[in-house]
Amino acid sequence: LKAFSLDAFCGERHLVPDLIKIDAEGFEYEVFAGAGKMLRAHHPDLIVSVHERFLQNRGSSPAAVFELLKKYGYREFDPIVPDTFFVSRASGSRL
Repeated sequence: LKAFSLDAFCGERHLVPDLIKIDAEGFEYEVFAGAGKMLRAHHPDLIVSVHERFLQNRGSSPAAVFELLKKYGYREFDPIVPDTFFVSRASGSRL
């Protein structure tokens, strides 16, 4: 199974997503770390499933994921259902 970053995937294909859904079973931090360039440049809205137990097994936490997203300019973290959040750069969701 080949893995690649969102920055590489979007960059090679000239993609500018408006919305990204991530459910990475504890690898959320790594996914967003590999998407920093695209997230900073385009700020797509995000739907993020954050599984605390899986993150803890990897030495991370939901707080670490959200802090990383804040560094990219994201400010709104609105729960949709347990463990899943709508994340946007500015107030007022577009969902």
